[in-house]
Amino acid sequence: MRPSFKSPVLRLSSLVGAVLLLWLSFVATSMAQSVVTVRSVDEGQVNRLIFYISGETNYQAERQDNQLVLNFNENLDFDFASLSINPLPFVSNPVYSFDGTDSIVTITLSDGVDINHFRQGSRLVVEVNMPVVEEEVVAEAVVVDEVIVIENDTGEATEDSPAVPADEVDEFEEQLNAIVELGVAEAEAAQQALLNQPDAEELIATAPVRQIRPTNIDLGEVLAISMENGLSEQVLVFSWRFPVGAAVFKRGEYLWVIFDEESSADLVAVQPFLNDRILSAEQASDIDQTLFRFQLKNGQGVVTERQENNWVVRISDAQIAPVMPISLARQENIGDNFRIFVPLDNPGPHLRVLDPVVGDVVDVIPVFDGGMGSARERVFAQFKILPSSQGLVLNRTSDQVVVSRFSNGVAIGGVTNLAVSLSPLATDLSLRAERNDEDLRPARLIDFEVWRLGDLVAFNSNRTKLFGELAAATDDTLNDRRWDAARFYLGHGMSAEALAFLDLMAEKDAEIMVDPKYRAVRGVALYYLRQYDEAWRQLSARELDAEATIFLWRSLVAQKQGKDQKALELFERGRESLRDYENEKINQFRIGAVEAALNVGQFDTANWQLSLLRRTEMNSFQKAEVDYLEGHLLEMMGEYEEAMNYFQEVNEFVNRRASAYSRYSMTISRFERDEITPDEAILEMERLRYSWRGDSFEQRLLHGLGKLYLEKKDYRMGLLTLRQAIATFDENIETRSMTAEMVDAYRDLFLNGMAEEMPPVQALALYYDFRELTPLGAEGDQMIRRLADRLVSVDLLSRAAELLDHQVRFRLTGAAQSIIATRLAKIYLLDHSPEKALEILRLTRQNTFPEDVLEERNMVEARTLTEMERFEEAEVLIEGIEGIEVQALRADIYWGAENWAKVASSIGEILEDRWLSEEPLSDDERQYLIRQVIALSLLDNVADLEQAKLRYESLMQEGLLANAFDVITNPEGSTTEELREVVRRTASVSTLKSFMNSYRDEFAQSGTDAS
Repeated sequence: MRPSFKSPVLRLSSLVGAVLLLWLSFVATSMAQSVVTVRSVDEGQVNRLIFYISGETNYQAERQDNQLVLNFNENLDFDFASLSINPLPFVSNPVYSFDGTDSIVTITLSDGVDINHFRQGSRLVVEVNMPVVEEEVVAEAVVVDEVIVIENDTGEATEDSPAVPADEVDEFEEQLNAIVELGVAEAEAAQQALLNQPDAEELIATAPVRQIRPTNIDLGEVLAISMENGLSEQVLVFSWRFPVGAAVFKRGEYLWVIFDEESSADLVAVQPFLNDRILSAEQASDIDQTLFRFQLKNGQGVVTERQENNWVVRISDAQIAPVMPISLARQENIGDNFRIFVPLDNPGPHLRVLDPVVGDVVDVIPVFDGGMGSARERVFAQFKILPSSQGLVLNRTSDQVVVSRFSNGVAIGGVTNLAVSLSPLATDLSLRAERNDEDLRPARLIDFEVWRLGDLVAFNSNRTKLFGELAAATDDTLNDRRWDAARFYLGHGMSAEALAFLDLMAEKDAEIMVDPKYRAVRGVALYYLRQYDEAWRQLSARELDAEATIFLWRSLVAQKQGKDQKALELFERGRESLRDYENEKINQFRIGAVEAALNVGQFDTANWQLSLLRRTEMNSFQKAEVDYLEGHLLEMMGEYEEAMNYFQEVNEFVNRRASAYSRYSMTISRFERDEITPDEAILEMERLRYSWRGDSFEQRLLHGLGKLYLEKKDYRMGLLTLRQAIATFDENIETRSMTAEMVDAYRDLFLNGMAEEMPPVQALALYYDFRELTPLGAEGDQMIRRLADRLVSVDLLSRAAELLDHQVRFRLTGAAQSIIATRLAKIYLLDHSPEKALEILRLTRQNTFPEDVLEERNMVEARTLTEMERFEEAEVLIEGIEGIEVQALRADIYWGAENWAKVASSIGEILEDRWLSEEPLSDDERQYLIRQVIALSLLDNVADLEQAKLRYESLMQEGLLANAFDVITNPEGSTTEELREVVRRTASVSTLKSFMNSYRDEFAQSGTDAS
């Protein structure tokens, strides 16, 4: 059967069993550290450390005086960069270590603080708070003159709009107020200009207003709701069968609970639990959304958390802030314009909800991560952010304020600002290039166009200028100039030079390694140098999550790492920021997405992105890349002829990578269609080994080549090729499948008899070259034994003994060890090494043996002692054992001890009435008979000697030892010299040869069974 070279998705089903088995083995032996990101949050009286740990990680916490000690049950590395950048007043000096079992984190606490810790999904939250003196709270409450009172549409102060001290209105909030007060004409013109840009409608589109409707509807998923009454709280549990985002907030006397999936629910089950805390409940459903309203008693606080797919809402008298308070960031545009950006993980769709009580509309963004809400109300001239237990809730008072949802957060600003938003990270380190004030193209964290400082014509002059600034730099400004040089080189595609300057920066200032801007630029440089694992480590810093474009770069790296599904998810998160890049980079991101989609079988996604690329201007290099991907898509869809046409279009001199991929695909397709032979396919693929190296193509090529060699039964080349692929790419699912294939081939060779087709020496060499593939347990032991048996059958005794000796000493225990040790002793006897045989038998001696095992061991040990002329010990060992084989062994013992009477008696018991049969004597029987008559002759037992002659003369007339029998049984007819010579020659005859021959037969039969 020929090997399959279909896509990874199609190959996966046939390999899933082997992959799972190997995966378990990898997990059991893996000691690799996982990096835990730690986020620091300062909420005034409360400091929080949030550890992002996996669901499998357990922890224990213990306070020891002014220290908190956290124990985690696995080997972890901790990234405390956030604490360095955002230090906390009550927490300091985190130290961590690994004791061989647990990771231990020790944190120093300020005097007098209280601590609280709890688990919420994949987060461990440690709260450190300073107890508040009640008198101070009262004192602060009397300050009235500096309070801004927020009024609702009726002119009355609202209960859910708490007074905000004037000094808490941030500077950027004041600046935003000025920006959003735009003239109507200017706003309309800016909005129309924005609509003329690609995908602009997607930016400013808002969801339709959704109104509370009757509950007697049956749409979509049926949601299970339960309610529990506690002593001091009521708990609502919304049990979804799949993950959904949620928003939970109070407005007036109502609690709103909103989910970003459609459902219906039976609120009848909730009715019995309604009391003086929750007064009423109602539900509305609409496409893609589910809304609930609960009327509450005044003064109730709300806490929301997510437990797997369940959302839990706790209602009590306590007023508790969200675990993950929503923060705000300012985004500055060219021309000193501003907007608000709210960083959010996994924001849901933008929902506009009509409040039937107040009569206005609120904007709601559900959030997937539990406990993420706004701790307080934020007030601006044209809108306000409402307090929430979960999600983001806005109340706009101007049509000129636009809410735009991005994959990593929500932007709030005037319509003129949406197309020119600036990265908050990019503003921290200003660009040295001159900018045109009329240029409204956004600055970005990764901005090749600006970093180049012009085109190639100006490259030399710009480089000279940069080097001059480097030479003139002081110690304080040296790293700033190196930063300029690094980005300049990276902008021109010279990643190695850029990385060299980045390394110099880190040598001078080690703290820069945790700076998010530095990590982003370093990660991109490493990506272009194909150091994908290190690039991922740099780009995956959580501090970069607020930068939308970073998800595009993460997507490229993940795709090169073979994490195609993750790459698609990252591309989708960053897709909205594609418009910020020039055409060449947009094409690069889309090509990466197409490759990932094809690798996971998402043909629709691949075809859609290819259709966008077809309508885009591409350089010749990218055109060759797209031609290959077009052909690959057609090939996977069964359009063979059309695919070949695309593959043949790819020019090797334009794009070596795409050419290598195309040639490989053509070779495999032609082989699978029987258009070329295995030898021709191997020849073409060997040529391709040096066409393109360093990414997943090299692994795929080596994988296919190894399978072809195995198909040809060239096991050495097949296993060597697969081993090379595994050694080069050692951490992805393809590597595990190749390992499984190597193990299967090795098993076929030495367990299923395939090695019987090659010379024993070649089989032995192959075994030693790949012995790491020997499976553990009974299969591996059987494999070793069968190879040893084959070696014995061709007299490679020392090699066979070496195999079994390692097995006995290091792999086996108990009865299995004893059985194989007995087998090993037999090989030593065959190799004329009785001392080694006795050593291994004594080494594996145990207190109890099965009776059959004990008898065989005693027989082999007695034979060993006989060869060492320790006859009395040998005789004692076989005492009480009966049978022809034992009698033969006893005869050998007596012969060696020159006890002629017992020799004659023992052989008489072996031969018994054999003389009565006319069947010719076997060679063994002739040897026994000669020994008996020699013994009788040495005893001068003439009567028995004559009787032996009468009985066996006719059977010994011809054949082996016939002349010797005649001379010994006719002493008077022979001269004394003839008699002496016959006795001298035959006295050395031993049954050991026969005994050893039976051993050889035993090993040979085992080898036959194996084949």
